[in-house]
Parts: sequence; structure tokens; C-alpha cells
Amino acid sequence: MGMARWDEILSLPVQNPSTMEFASCDLVWSKIQGPCENLDRLALIPFHRVNDFVRGESNNKDCPTRFHVKARRRYTKMPCKPKVDGMLEYILYWCSFGPDQRKGGVVRPSITSYIPKKTSAGRPNKKRGCTCHFVVKRLIVEPSVAVIIYNHDKHVDRKGLLCHGPQAEAAQLSRKLKARL
Repeated sequence: MGMARWDEILSLPVQNPSTMEFASCDLVWSKIQGPCENLDRLALIPFHRVNDFVRGESNNKDCPTRFHVKARRRYTKMPCKPKVDGMLEYILYWCSFGPDQRKGGVVRPSITSYIPKKTSAGRPNKKRGCTCHFVVKRLIVEPSVAVIIYNHDKHVDRKGLLCHGPQAEAAQLSRKLKARL
């Protein structure tokens, strides 16, 4: 996992795991300098396998969730001289337990009794402030390849606490027991 520069991205190997679905644990990641002095994890896969990656990440045994498309941009104009990071497509996938942007970024309180509504299966009613998200870029210079950039790969809230999944429930129970003592 060395530090990859943007102009060296295409020299990284395109990984194509043999399983139908695959997740981040099945890939070898490189690190790049991200925004705000952070190091982002980066991997290349065939673009037609992006949905297989999303399904594999959603079926994570440690923290099952669903990832939904938060933002998608398609670019049609080609510049005269393609840059290595010039994009044909940009897709932002966010954990479905992420912050609720419709309420001004506020995390919804847990609802103990609610009236069932017709919601899409991947979007739970309870938002927990999960910051886990990744970006998929389809580059102009290699349109058959998807660059996956994991900005936040842990299912934690803004305070750094686990916010959903079996481990989060155990951690929450532990915090409650410590608070009683």
C-alpha cells in the first residue's frame, strides 16, 4: 500500500476478483493524498464490476448495510488533451445509515413506533450519522476501468463511535454498563 500519485494511477493493476460479489477486503489498496490532509484508499476494478463491489460491501458480515447513490455526474465534453484524472463519470456512494441531508444534516432520532411507509429497501428509516462513503470515477483515458476511492471506510459517526451493526450494539451496551458504574 504505497503512496500513489494521480499521474501514476493507470500503472496500478486493475483487480478483477473471481467471486460474483467482492468487497474492499478482497482488493489491494493504494493510498493517495485526499482532501484535508487525509490519505484516501484507492483501487482499480473493471467498470462493469462496480455493482458487484457495491453488493459485496453492502453484504459485509461485520456491518451489514446498503450503499446508495448520493450523487452522480456524467461528463460528455472531452477536453482536447485528456488529463489522467479527467472524468467521464463520478458516482458517490454513501452508507444508508448516513446523515440525513433532507433535515439539514441532522441525525434522525431512533423511532420506536412508526407507521410503515413505502420506502426503498436500501434506505432505512433510522439514520445514525454513519460517515462511511466511497467514490467511483470513470476516467476519460481508460473508460473501461473504475477508480474506487474510499474517503471514509469505517462505519462510525462524526464522534468516531460505531453507529450500526453487531459490533456497534455490543459497544453501545458496554457504554451503558460503564455509565451505570
